[in-house]
Amino acid sequence: MLPQVTLAAVLVAAASSSLAGDACTIEVGPMERFVQGYDLVVQPGERLTHVTALRGRVIVRGGAEVDEAMALGGDVVLEAGARVNGSATSIGGKVAVQGNAWVGENAVALGGEVVRSRESWVGGNVIALAVKVGDQTLTQSISQRLGDLARCKVVQVRARAASPTVQTGSGTPL
Repeated sequence: MLPQVTLAAVLVAAASSSLAGDACTIEVGPMERFVQGYDLVVQPGERLTHVTALRGRVIVRGGAEVDEAMALGGDVVLEAGARVNGSATSIGGKVAVQGNAWVGENAVALGGEVVRSRESWVGGNVIALAVKVGDQTLTQSISQRLGDLARCKVVQVRARAASPTVQTGSGTPL
């Protein structure tokens, strides 16, 4: 399947068992951004490789460009004029491709829907999977497991030879 969907599934599945006693570490490269519990907003003119929000939305503004956009426990919103060269993926939320926003590969929502305007473009597959078993939806199940990832420590890797430093990235509180 899609590499980012596989990665997200592994993170969610592992959250309950592997984080029982220890916190995890997430390394973020110089052209990447990761936030927890906040909205991650990519501003016009910014060019990033990977953007990920845990328990928050990824919002790519018009004139911004990213290679991969992922939200775990939140939505991915591509405003008119935004560009995602690879895939836009939401695990536990929706993907909204507004106006003339552009997705080079796949638009994927596991636990939600993919909403597209008529002017938008998706170069690959549009996949939405919303499942309800008994009284619990896939989104609810994902949200419960993401709580265990709240103890993850995020480090910003500035250069390959440098030692990791704690990221102090900005975001918009939910």
